[in-house]
Amino acid sequence: MSNLHILHGVFSFLEANYIEDNESLFRFNYIHEFLNFNLKAPNWNSFFISGLSFKRGNKLIGLITSLPKLIVLKNYIISCSEINYLCLQKKIRSRKLVSVLIKEITRKLNSIGIVQAVYTTSVTFLESFITCRYYHYPLNIVKLFDLGFLKSPCLLNLKRIFPNKIQLFKK
Repeated sequence: MSNLHILHGVFSFLEANYIEDNESLFRFNYIHEFLNFNLKAPNWNSFFISGLSFKRGNKLIGLITSLPKLIVLKNYIISCSEINYLCLQKKIRSRKLVSVLIKEITRKLNSIGIVQAVYTTSVTFLESFITCRYYHYPLNIVKLFDLGFLKSPCLLNLKRIFPNKIQLFKK
C-alpha cells in the first residue's frame, strides 16, 4: 500500500461494501491510517492482496487480503495465513465470485508453501476447527439510543444491570 491512490481506492471500496447488518444501520468504518497499519503489518507484501476489477475503468469490485502467521496450537507451530477483508461489491454478490477470490489467494499461498488459513465469517464455507463469539461494548449508549440503534428496553436493562454506574449514561 505504498501508493496513496491505491490505499484510498481500497478504503472507498471497503467503506461502501464491507460488513454491515441486514438493515444497513451498522457497518465497519475504518480510517485510512488503520487500513494502512493493518494491511502493512509485519511480513506484509503486495503479493498477499488480490483484487477483482472490471477491465474498463479499472474499478475494484472484489478484494481479499492475507498475512502469513505462525500459530502455536498446543505443542505445534502451524505456518498459516490470516485471511481478511474478503469483500465483493454489493451489486455482484449473487454471481458467486467469492470462490474466485478464495481460489486466487489459495493459489498464491500454496505457491509459497502455505496450505492452511484462518478467517472469520458469518457464513460457513468449510468445516470449522474452532468457533468464537464476538462481543461489542458500546461507548456511548445514550447516543446509540438517540440515533435509534438501541431500543429503550435495552437502556432500561442496562440501568438495572449497572445501577451504580448509571451516571455514565446520562446526558
